[in-house]
Amino acid sequence: MITSGNNTITAYDPLNGQPLWSTQGSTYATCGTMVWDERLGLAFASGGYPDTFALAVRTDGEHEVEWSKNSPKCYEQSMLVADDHLYAVADNGVAYCLRASDGEQLWKERLGGKFSASPLLIDGKIYVTNEQGTTFVFAASPEGYEPLGQNRLGTECFATSTPVGHRLYHRFAVGSGDERKEYLAAIGLSN
Repeated sequence: MITSGNNTITAYDPLNGQPLWSTQGSTYATCGTMVWDERLGLAFASGGYPDTFALAVRTDGEHEVEWSKNSPKCYEQSMLVADDHLYAVADNGVAYCLRASDGEQLWKERLGGKFSASPLLIDGKIYVTNEQGTTFVFAASPEGYEPLGQNRLGTECFATSTPVGHRLYHRFAVGSGDERKEYLAAIGLSN
């Protein structure tokens, strides 16, 4: 298990909680779950308070920081690794594709709105929902941003959708104040 925060990246044994290794590289506070590419031997973190950062750390050898950038800033949401590329939708609604091995930005595209939910990879497509309830679907492709669809459920969404079987479970809210109501939708094939 690898975590970021308190200015370090730290690995723990998930069976007993004992620290395995630690290296400097994070900022004080981060929320997103780290993701990794086992083939490349890299783990990735982003987010930050008070500093903004994105980085890759070696999961083998000396556990040194392989690369570090000022963006994208994914404070609450996690990034996504697919086919040696790192995808992220920053807090400010900009989607990024980085080459995982060196952090080189291959493309970026403004989606719109603010984001707290993490992106999902399903059948080569990335699904991510902004805080206003709009879900963006685009290809997991390093060649450039390729939009595949967009839809909206409700007026508010902070949770990451969850795929189970042939369905995508999506939690959202409609309204505000005393009129606010929360819903859970199951999107997909019926069993």
